[in-house]
Amino acid sequence: MEMAKDLFPIQIVGSAKFDDWNVLAPAIAYRVLEDIEQLCLAGSIAARACLCRSAFDHTATLAWLSLAPDNHVPKWIAGDTIQRLKADDHARRMGRTVLDPSTRTEMERELAQGPQTTGGKPQTMPDLASCVGAVHERYPQWALDQLYVLTYRQHSGFLHPTPRGLMSSVAAHWPTEGTMTIGAPEPDVANMKAHLDLGCSVLATCLAVLSEATGIPEADRVVATYQESDNGE
Repeated sequence: MEMAKDLFPIQIVGSAKFDDWNVLAPAIAYRVLEDIEQLCLAGSIAARACLCRSAFDHTATLAWLSLAPDNHVPKWIAGDTIQRLKADDHARRMGRTVLDPSTRTEMERELAQGPQTTGGKPQTMPDLASCVGAVHERYPQWALDQLYVLTYRQHSGFLHPTPRGLMSSVAAHWPTEGTMTIGAPEPDVANMKAHLDLGCSVLATCLAVLSEATGIPEADRVVATYQESDNGE
């Protein structure tokens, strides 16, 4: 973790525009590092599950973008623009706004100039599972398919309200038999270690992608050290 933190801050020659791949790639990797740092501090299993999912989501997105940045980044930006415009549309129906007029006009202009399908609709990135599949075909060594199951699918029950997931907030048999206490969960030491190991695996994969995509040698060095230490032990 400390070696990964030493990668940032990093100086990159690029523009402040969010379509600059040289800036985007390390920025996504830094967001993953932030998630794992917060995971180390999170007390609840639900919070750690959300952070693991977020870290993987960013890692998988970085990997998919890296397959063909010139083609994939515009689709990714278009998808983000569409969702932000939709949010503003919905807010305006309630008499509110999400975007100021000048920002909305600029977004609409960018969307019209972006990649289009034959039907005239903007092209956007595929869903996460499809991104994982595409990356796995090119780089099976990253094992994104396995991380998808372990971090994203496995933790759905904590991100969304589920009966079994909610029981992590309930402690049984305290203070008396037959009494259920809500809001005073017992320490979850075993799952904490499992989440940290999983989070470090996601971070190492993200840095491997970053090294492959940008040639930043320090990222590759962190991954090698992580692997030599028995997955962060």
